[in-house]
Amino acid sequence: MADFKTHAAVGAAVGVGAYLIGSWFLQRQVTVGGIVLSGLAGVTAGCLPDVIEPSLHPNHRGFFHSLTAGGILSYADYQATSDDHLSGDAKLTILVLSAGYISHLLLDAATPKSLPAF
Repeated sequence: MADFKTHAAVGAAVGVGAYLIGSWFLQRQVTVGGIVLSGLAGVTAGCLPDVIEPSLHPNHRGFFHSLTAGGILSYADYQATSDDHLSGDAKLTILVLSAGYISHLLLDAATPKSLPAF
């Protein structure tokens, strides 16, 4: 099972990756500050599910640890990148945060308990 350090490290890496890929996709210039902030945002989002639903017992995974939550975030990403009213920075922020959060879900999905559907 992934612990806090694993969720933080993977969240940071995924956050930076999402920033780099999102910057390329949205034709935005990559900056060192953007990389650092994306790593921090990835750590925060990657640990958020366990802040909302702490792992106090083996069956702690509720809605915020579910496939549904991951699907909603994926749909929000699609909507954000399609929205002409959002700035490139807002789109990148949404992509980075949701990628960090989804990294947590994917790590938890790889455990014997997996994720609930709801």
